[in-house]
Amino acid sequence: MNTQLTEELKNIFRVNDLLLGKTFALMEEGVTSPTEISKRGGGANPGAAGNNKRIITTILEGSIPESPELAKRSASAISAIIKEHPELSNSTKEYLEKLKTTLILKGSDPVALAKDNEELIENSEKLSKEFENIEKAIYVYSFPTYLMSGIPSDPEVKWLKIGSTGKGVWKRIVEQTRQTSMPEDPVLLRIYFKSDMDVNSTESKFHEVLTNVRHERASAKYTKSGTEWFATTLVALDTIAQLLNLEIKEYSSF
Repeated sequence: MNTQLTEELKNIFRVNDLLLGKTFALMEEGVTSPTEISKRGGGANPGAAGNNKRIITTILEGSIPESPELAKRSASAISAIIKEHPELSNSTKEYLEKLKTTLILKGSDPVALAKDNEELIENSEKLSKEFENIEKAIYVYSFPTYLMSGIPSDPEVKWLKIGSTGKGVWKRIVEQTRQTSMPEDPVLLRIYFKSDMDVNSTESKFHEVLTNVRHERASAKYTKSGTEWFATTLVALDTIAQLLNLEIKEYSSF
């Protein structure tokens, strides 16, 4: 990649006032740790900050991530850049279009998708063990198929279930899901909690915020599992949790 093209792309990130722009500014300062990037506003948690950093690296260096999900997110970021910056030079547009095509193909690679699915299940099992020691919490889960596909209008947005519960409920959730004849087990993605929390009130706040910002709420015909499902992102949910001063347990920033 030539210097002029690289500098043009860097300038796009420099004027970006969203998370990618904040992450890039920190990277230019020499901040490389996802934990530190997250603390300084480059992501709701280290996992999300690390993903933002990887997307930037993908675009600036043309390196393709191993994860299909990150490939799809990078392709989505490129689409936004092309749409929002019609002033881009022809050479930069051509580079971005070719890179986006490669990323889209990576996002549908069956071998890589299978690997992502295995990682989802492993992370869910790790998180479920943490759940056993928490009395009250807000949980977030989904199904691998929902996570791999996203919604048609925006692959980054996923159908996520946000509920509240007491100790030991994850096992019951899995058992109930199997009883409804779903073709796959759910995967646990987040646990939000703090001491002496009112789980019902806190759950209501999550649902209220998501509804007020017009994140679509599902009916049973979409999910087969009730109506506590929203088309949203883990970044959005982590942000709400931070505003409510909740602790976050996670092994995946999918």
